[in-house]
Parts: sequence; structure tokens; C-alpha cells
Amino acid sequence: MRKNKRRNKAFNIFAVTAVAAAIGCTTPVMAEDLSHFQEEKVRIENEKNKIEEEKKELEQEKNQASSEADELDTKLTQILTDIDRMELEAVALNEQIEQNKIDLESAKEKQSKQYADMKLRVQYMYENQTATAEEAILSAEDMSDCLSKVEYVQKIYDYDRNELEALAKTTQEISDISDKLAGDYDRLAKSQEEAVGKRNELDLLLESKKDEISDLSDRIAKAQSEIAKKEAEEEARKAAEEEAKRKAAEEEARRKAAEEEAKRVAAAQEAQRAQAQQSTSTQAPAAQAQTTQAQQTYQSSNNNSSGSYSQTSSSSGNSGSSGSSGTNSGSSSSSSSYNEPASAPASSGSATGAAIVSTAYNYLGVPYVWGGTSPSGFDCSGLVQYVYIQNGISLPRTSGSQAGVGYGVSLSAAQPGDIVCYAGHVAIYIGGGNVIHAPYPGRSVEITSATNMGKPVTTVRRVV
Repeated sequence: MRKNKRRNKAFNIFAVTAVAAAIGCTTPVMAEDLSHFQEEKVRIENEKNKIEEEKKELEQEKNQASSEADELDTKLTQILTDIDRMELEAVALNEQIEQNKIDLESAKEKQSKQYADMKLRVQYMYENQTATAEEAILSAEDMSDCLSKVEYVQKIYDYDRNELEALAKTTQEISDISDKLAGDYDRLAKSQEEAVGKRNELDLLLESKKDEISDLSDRIAKAQSEIAKKEAEEEARKAAEEEAKRKAAEEEARRKAAEEEAKRVAAAQEAQRAQAQQSTSTQAPAAQAQTTQAQQTYQSSNNNSSGSYSQTSSSSGNSGSSGSSGTNSGSSSSSSSYNEPASAPASSGSATGAAIVSTAYNYLGVPYVWGGTSPSGFDCSGLVQYVYIQNGISLPRTSGSQAGVGYGVSLSAAQPGDIVCYAGHVAIYIGGGNVIHAPYPGRSVEITSATNMGKPVTTVRRVV
């Protein structure tokens, strides 16, 4: 009997100690796990905030670069407009200069003829001066008639002199106008040259600014991708933290259940002990049986708790593996590629296009004349306009206006007769990647590669 009492008492102490140990071991472990999640949260937030700040700075730089690019583009547009305007002024000046050359030659011819006629009359009068004077006096009916005849001779002298002086004045005026037009043309050509230089400078600046914007866009996209990765990492962390909290709650529920069970067993043991004190022999077997049942109940509860904990640990391990896999999957980025639109299939071109090319070949070697619109001299847009007119097609005069005619095609789909346009320049495509164009002052109409202009092709226009 006393032996059983000691055994029950030891069992009670063991049960309470086991529960306390389970409580003491579980709580610190879960607290440590949750603390780790908080540390991860702080780390992810800090890294994400840093990337967002870098992205914000990049966007500010891009906005500034875009604003500068817009200003450059506005200036470039204005310069191209000025170049077009000066082209038209040069055309008008060339026409005036050509007309003045014709007028000047006509005036000089008329002046020369008048001078020759006057010399003949003077020569005749001097050679026949005596006879003429005598005839005038002898044939005069009276003094009045004599004076009239002498006055008539003087008028002839005066008329010739006045005509010669007027012709000389007209010739000088035409010559002065020609000189003025030539000076105006030279000044306009100098302004145009300065505008072209400024356009080339702006082209380079704008191209550089576009490259800068493109680079900033790539860096912003990369930063956004990194932010997305951090957000995915945070989502994975949250999921893992929620899972850990769920498991902790299950463990806490099991711990409380085990604690309640231990208290119940201890209370049962205490009741048995009290009953054992009152009953010595008759109740001993029952008490023994109850003690055995309590031990089995506790053992069963303990086994169940241990099994659940093992299963939970296994589940936690699998969950962690799954979370890691999800994170890796989220961090991988699918590559994307930009596919340019398919070019229109190349062909041999239309009969009119071939005729345009054939016409253009006729003017190889014609000197470049800014504002020139005839075979005596062409500028780039003047050549294109003249060649098209010879084939019954009317085009605007300036390179800027010609860049808007017809419809656009890619350079790879260009056909003979198409107009290849650059910033402030135009040419006629002849096939094989080559063009005919009037390059610049000091050069003549020539054939060259469409991509050998020192500037990119802006558009290719098809009119025929």
C-alpha cells in the first residue's frame, strides 16, 4: 500500500514536470522564429526603400533629360523651318539674278546698238557738214526756216546724247541690282550655312540626349524589376510568418491541452490517494487499476503530442522549401524581345520609278547651286522636284515639304524612284542601297550610298 502511494506521488511529480518542460521548451523556440521574421521584414523594407529612392532619382533625371530633349527638338524644328524658308528665298533670288542677267545683256545690246547708230549719224554729219550747212542756208525760204533746220540738226544730237545717257543709266541700274542680288544671295547662303551647322550640332546633342533617356529608361525598368522582386520576397515572408504563427497557435493549443490533461491526471491521483487513506485493502486493487489507467492516458496523450509536433515540424520544413521555391520562381524574369514590324517586300519598282531614276542620271555632274532649280545648277530638293516634274509629277520645293509627300516605307523596302529623306536633305533612291543627290556647294550631282550621308535616314517617301 505504501509502495503504491509512493509510486503515485512520483508519477504526479513526473507528469507536472513533463508539462512544465514542454511549455518551457516550446515558447522560446517560437518567439525566436517570429523574431527572425521581423528582422527579415525590416531588411526587405530597407532594401526596397533604397531601390525606390534610386528609382525616384532616375525618374527625375529622365524627366530633366526629356525636357532638355524637347527643347532641343523645338530648336531643331525651328532651324529646319528656317532652312526651308531660306531655300525658298534662295530660289526667288536665283530667279531674280537670272532675269537680271537677261535684262542686263539686253540693255547692253540696246546700248551698243544705239551707240553705233549715233556714231554713224555723227560720222555722216561731220563728213557732210559744209554741204549740209550750205544746203540748210541756201534751201531755206527765210531766216525762220533756216533756224528751224539748224535746230533740227541740234535736236538729233541731243536725242542721241539723251538716249545714250538713259541707256547707260539703265545699264548701270541693272548692274547695281545684280550686284545687290548677288550680295543678298551670298549673305543668305552664309546664313544657311550657319543654320546647317547649328542643325548638325543640335542633331548630335539630340541623339546624345535620346541615348541618355534610353539608358535611364533601362535603369528605371531594372529598378522596378528589383522592387517587384522585393515585393514578392515580402509576400513570401508574410506567408511564412502566417504559417509559423498558425503552427505556434496549434502548438499552444496542444500545450494547453496537455497541461489540462496533466492537471486532470494529478487531480485523479490526488483523489485516489485520499481514498487510499480511507480504504486499505478493499480499495487497493481499484486504486492500482486507476493508477495504471491514468498512466496509460498520460502516456497516450504524450505520444499524441509528440507525434503532432513531429508532423508539424515536417510540415514546416516542407513549407519552407515551398516558400523558397516560390521566391526563386518569383525572382526569375522572363526575357522579352522587340520584333520590328515586317518590312514590305522589295520589288523592282514601278515603270514610273524607273523613269524617274533614268531622268536623274541625265543630271549627274551638274554643279550644286543652293536654291537652284534648273540643269544649270541644283540643290538637293531642286533636283528632286525637277526630275519629278520631267515625269509629270508636281512636288513641293523644299526638302522639309518633300519629306511629307506620298506615304512612308522602310529603307529596306525602298524602290527606285522613292525619295530618301534626312534632316534638311533629300535624295532619289536608285536601287542597291544607293541614291542620286545634289550634295552641297563645291560638289556636283552624284551617286552615293543611302547610309553614307553622315546623318540617319528620317523617312523614305513613295510617290509613284
